[in-house]
Amino acid sequence: MKAVRIHQYGRPEELKLEDTPRTQAGAGEVLVRVYVAGVNPIDWKIRAGYMKDFMPIPMPFTPGIDVSGAVEATGLRRLESCRTMTSLGMFESC
Repeated sequence: MKAVRIHQYGRPEELKLEDTPRTQAGAGEVLVRVYVAGVNPIDWKIRAGYMKDFMPIPMPFTPGIDVSGAVEATGLRRLESCRTMTSLGMFESC
């Protein structure tokens, strides 16, 4: 799969389009095939390192938390019948 990621804090030039291995849904997680993604001001603040004292992130980091797509796999039984999913920040719905 493709992902735009950063490996260190910095300027926009740190953003790199990369091939990454397909992840698996672990316990308490869902794997979503993303159709649409949004990038918000918090994403560039994280990338620039402005939030690292309050919200440190593991690298590499893929910015963009607003997504819409189809659930491909789940580690949650209650979502097994869910076909589509939207996410806005920490709020998720089927």
